[in-house]
Amino acid sequence: MPDLILGDFDSLDSAPESLPIKKGTEILRFPIEKDDTDMMLAVKEGLKRGYRHFELYGGAGGQRVDHLLANIQTLAYLSKRGAKGSLYGTDYLITTITDDSIELTARFGATLSVFAHGGPAEGVTLSGVKYTLYAATLTPDFPLGVSNEARADKIFIEVKRGTLIVVLFY
Repeated sequence: MPDLILGDFDSLDSAPESLPIKKGTEILRFPIEKDDTDMMLAVKEGLKRGYRHFELYGGAGGQRVDHLLANIQTLAYLSKRGAKGSLYGTDYLITTITDDSIELTARFGATLSVFAHGGPAEGVTLSGVKYTLYAATLTPDFPLGVSNEARADKIFIEVKRGTLIVVLFY
């Protein structure tokens, strides 16, 4: 049960108070016409409250690819502020790293893709995968990092300078 519900509630048929929520749940309402998506509002509120790790569910966009892209941008917003975020789809995980490294657990043969976001990603190193990289530069206009394969149960990904979008299929 949530402690906080926020958003513009434009997709609800009734008031958020009519949902099966526990007594005392905090509700923050925002206007429908605003610059932030509801997900971005939630992330900003979480950062304001001191949270540094975010697990985003239900943000894959469904038929709304624009919302998926907005949520990937939200992940980049987090990583550029030193926070961590993961977006979970039905069979994949998306995360971003900025000037950082991560180690992901994967099954042998799982598909991994990495993409530069917002400019070049320099010093990219990938290990535990079929196509390793060491100190490579990826650019946002050429998908060099698409469709790699896990060759170990741990995948290491590093970017020395820049932001990477990381997609791991289960």
